[in-house]
Amino acid sequence: MRSGKMLSLAALLALAGTVGLLSGCSQDGSEFQRLVCEVSLVNDGAPLVSAYLDIGSDKEPNTSDDTFPIDIVNVKFHARPYSEAVTLTEGSPYSYFHVTSYDLTWVPLSAAGDSLVNYNRLDARTDVLVPVNDDALVPILVADRFMKDRPWFAELLTGSRPSFTAIAEIRFHGHETGSETDIVVPGSLMVTFVGMVSPD
Repeated sequence: MRSGKMLSLAALLALAGTVGLLSGCSQDGSEFQRLVCEVSLVNDGAPLVSAYLDIGSDKEPNTSDDTFPIDIVNVKFHARPYSEAVTLTEGSPYSYFHVTSYDLTWVPLSAAGDSLVNYNRLDARTDVLVPVNDDALVPILVADRFMKDRPWFAELLTGSRPSFTAIAEIRFHGHETGSETDIVVPGSLMVTFVGMVSPD
């Protein structure tokens, strides 16, 4: 009976090892790493208003101060040791979290935003080191002119498409310095799409 239990335990351990090998070298979240990196703030904690046209300080469209904006927001990261039992000094192995890329996936909240799903961004490059017990900022591109110049986006300006809101789900990829294991750090941002805005 005892040998049967030992065989069952050995089989479970072998299965766990096989699953670990098949799952590759990516882990979702860094909560159980020596160095835990988290998104602490996106766009200063505010939702984003994404517009086709910025009508400028005169608040009148079709004038000389009109601009066609792109949307870039700052993401703030914080890194810390997993627990008080883990000692990581700055400059030592595993003391920085290196953010190298991000995926941005749109989740429309109404049918007016259904076209957004064609503009998900995968493996967008970025580069920032987040020191242990410290913060770091990285700007990311949310909406470029390629997306904003599509006919469906321009319809926001003419009024033939109503304003709409979507969630930008952001998955940052990176690793501890001294490790090659890819870690995913999640974040998100609410974005409302409109035809025009002014600086005020």
